[in-house]
Amino acid sequence: MRTRYIILFSTIAILLGAIFLRSMLFYTDGHLAPPLDDTFIFFQYAKQICHGAAFQYNTGDSPTTGATSLLYPFILSLGFLSGLGKTGILAYSLGLGLVFLIAASLLIFGIGRRLFDETGGLVLGLLFLFNGQILWSFFCGMETGFFMCIILAVLYAFLLEAEKKRYLWTIIFASIMALIRPEGLILSGVLFVFIFFLRNEKNYYFLIPVGFGMIFVGMNYAFTGSLTFNTMIAKSPLSRPNSNLLDIAATAGKYCFYIMKDIFSGCEGKYTPAMYANEGQEAVYFAPFSLFFGLIGVLYFVTKEMREKVLGIGVLTLCLLMTSLFSLCVSLPVKWHWHRYLIPFYPLFLIFMVSGLSLFTRLVCQPLLSFGEKGIKTAFISLASFFLLFGILNTMYFSVAYGKNCKDIYNQQMALGAWIEKNIPKDAVVAVNDLGAVKYLGDRYIIDLLGLGTNKAGWAWVNGAGSI
Repeated sequence: MRTRYIILFSTIAILLGAIFLRSMLFYTDGHLAPPLDDTFIFFQYAKQICHGAAFQYNTGDSPTTGATSLLYPFILSLGFLSGLGKTGILAYSLGLGLVFLIAASLLIFGIGRRLFDETGGLVLGLLFLFNGQILWSFFCGMETGFFMCIILAVLYAFLLEAEKKRYLWTIIFASIMALIRPEGLILSGVLFVFIFFLRNEKNYYFLIPVGFGMIFVGMNYAFTGSLTFNTMIAKSPLSRPNSNLLDIAATAGKYCFYIMKDIFSGCEGKYTPAMYANEGQEAVYFAPFSLFFGLIGVLYFVTKEMREKVLGIGVLTLCLLMTSLFSLCVSLPVKWHWHRYLIPFYPLFLIFMVSGLSLFTRLVCQPLLSFGEKGIKTAFISLASFFLLFGILNTMYFSVAYGKNCKDIYNQQMALGAWIEKNIPKDAVVAVNDLGAVKYLGDRYIIDLLGLGTNKAGWAWVNGAGSI
């Protein structure tokens, strides 16, 4: 990869990070704060690791899986081990987010350059960087950006290794992916099926990532007596009492329609000042016609690879994207935190969208307008400029939303945690439904009414607050 592109993408990522940081400091009067309370849940688990109480949200309690990530709390714990304090770990997490953002932008550029050309890779990388939701997720202090980066690393490694069928780095990155989130286990299973059955390569080494992913499932069963993670109990409609297959299917279908029409088609959003990072927020995430070009890209990749009788990166990306969407529609059809659970899969959609843009300009300009290669490239850049301009406007919107989200957390959960630390007796027990900042900053024994940090409490919560 040329040095100039490394410098370019790194510089843009740093500038965008500075804009988001400035927005945070502006709205919080100069204080560091994350845009959601869940960040402090990871901080608490990371701190407990350093204190020899791994997976215990309260020291002495039975282990819990409220972080829904096996690997990321250990990465955060390195910050505590290096001597960072309660506020310093937040700066450390923002720094990690910036590093992952730079790496992810270079990976998706590399994917685009190999699939298309340097111009296509550049467009793909810029559309990735100038997406406000993606930036929000990298700077939220959680594992979302890391997960996104590793998914791209899996695809890039596969591109490099597929021809020789030596998948060392693909398996390594897939194993890391399976340790970051439960969705990573699902995607590693999809990768195994793709290699073993669709490409007909009897490579049992692809069971290694599946095995790594099952480690956390086994730990969850040992900790809680259930295969269902605490976060899934509290948040998923699958855990609701009296839920049935028809209701679940209807909810999944509704959410799938929402993703396609309102998010990927660019049809969401009302003229409203609402910038809340929870239910009820309004924003436009992708430019109009994004889904149209994405579908063209899907059609191009699938038909090309089926015609060549060698299924490659196109079908693999489609399998990963569709499986991710299906699993989310069934298990977590929610709009929380600007669709935080959906964001890691945006880059997969962007790959198809840029492919569709490239194919569309070639089909229109070559036979109809008799353009040469230079004219086709100019037309492609011109068409992509519309989406890039929209991405810049989208980034401006989410930079402001990010600052306001940080302000909400600073003035509510963080303020409450600081107040508890100063005013509540050391031996007090505090019951909460937002367990992050109250525990991390308040440093009191807490009972989590939602059940993320308190085992089995979630089964009462799903029956309604009155059943607790």
